[in-house]
Amino acid sequence: MAEKRFLKFKEGVITAYAEKKLVGFISFFSVMPAVHQRALLQQEYIDDNLNAEEIKPLTKEASNSVLLFDHVIDPDYRGQGISRLLVESAREYLKQKNIEGYVIENIFAFAISVKGRQILLSLGGKTMWIKDDITCLELDREIFLGLI
Repeated sequence: MAEKRFLKFKEGVITAYAEKKLVGFISFFSVMPAVHQRALLQQEYIDDNLNAEEIKPLTKEASNSVLLFDHVIDPDYRGQGISRLLVESAREYLKQKNIEGYVIENIFAFAISVKGRQILLSLGGKTMWIKDDITCLELDREIFLGLI
């Protein structure tokens, strides 16, 4: 199922390499509004239950919801700024799309670690709920996209 998701929104995967070795990646998807609602209103953790049919291309001149999905750095490469570069790349991509008329209205994510939660909070995240050590955060679009 994961491969189908990535193939549906190929531009939502940004990778980092060191000497031809994959050392990290970040992924995000444009999702149907119902996915955003399930996450925030029904407190559903969106992970392997995200179907390819729920992923959609960004829609021009319409409201788009974006799920920041994965943010993984090889432990041997942590603390070298790779995480920051990946986040900045995703941020710049979404900011540019927003400028082009693909209105990025909702940005949300889940943290499954304390470090992940700290990162998302630093990106303008607001905790929506915490359940079973999973935190759902809604990111302030102006802060995340650098619109202010």
